[in-house]
Amino acid sequence: MENLFTPSVNIERGLSPMQLATKLNGELNATIGRTRICGPAEPGPSLAIMNEILHLSEVHYQIRRAWHTQPASSLQQDFAATLQQWQDALPSYLRLAPENFEYHQERLSLRRYAFMHLLQLHLRHLLLFKQLEWPPTIHSTATRDPSAVEAYEHASRITSIVNWLWHTSQLEMHNASFGQIVTIAQVIHIHRLLSSTDADTINSTQSEITALQEYLLRCLIDLLHDLDA
Repeated sequence: MENLFTPSVNIERGLSPMQLATKLNGELNATIGRTRICGPAEPGPSLAIMNEILHLSEVHYQIRRAWHTQPASSLQQDFAATLQQWQDALPSYLRLAPENFEYHQERLSLRRYAFMHLLQLHLRHLLLFKQLEWPPTIHSTATRDPSAVEAYEHASRITSIVNWLWHTSQLEMHNASFGQIVTIAQVIHIHRLLSSTDADTINSTQSEITALQEYLLRCLIDLLHDLDA
């Protein structure tokens, strides 16, 4: 279970929420120079997004502290409402919507916008992970546990964001938090794969796993290229 959390959260157990947020933000800022789209970010969207990332980082910190002391149902009850309230309070231009990807791409704030939503989906995964059945058993779609269905939906959204980043902007991310987000999403995809007998579901899930693996490989190759330069 420790591996569900980023190195920043695992190692720095004494960090305050603000210190943790600053550390996670530093990981994100380390990727700014590694993009095929160069130029200064618009201050408006970027500052607003960073404020939301700081808030989500504090929620991440709180989930980490509660992880070993609260049962799965209590963890879900305590933090799911917090994340829903956060989502409901977002201004329209920060919500997860196809038109907003284009909006932030034009303003060079796409990387932060995407990371913000990847992080919030990851937090939802953390809340649901304890409720998943391990090892997975085969279920029909009609009898599948609602927590598993929700986790699968979040994993598919993460894959969609990653695909959009690459296929429309060729943007990459190189930080531990992003790697952890994608790794957990792949675990959720594998859970779905192992618990399904539907051919279409199996094929689409395999495609999503492959897409995430290929994206991580591209990020690694690009990072190694930068280190050799």
